[in-house]
Amino acid sequence: MTRYPGQRFDLAHLDTAGLLDDWELRPERRGDGYVLHGVDERGLQRETGCVQGLDTDEGWAWAWGSGLVRLGTPRHALPTAGVTL
Repeated sequence: MTRYPGQRFDLAHLDTAGLLDDWELRPERRGDGYVLHGVDERGLQRETGCVQGLDTDEGWAWAWGSGLVRLGTPRHALPTAGVTL
């Protein structure tokens, strides 16, 4: 799922990208898109910038300011239900 048609993301370093576990998509505060909120490897709450690309099957997301993020277990069973980036 991408925010804009034709967007491509460099996944070459996915194995070293930061992990976000117990994550969920939340509407961006200004009302323009979605951010990811979850727990990082150190157990700290973390929120990404606006999500530009997301693949829950492959376990990655790309967000402004945060770059590439590995996705752990989502907080909800259907994390992208009804979501349009």
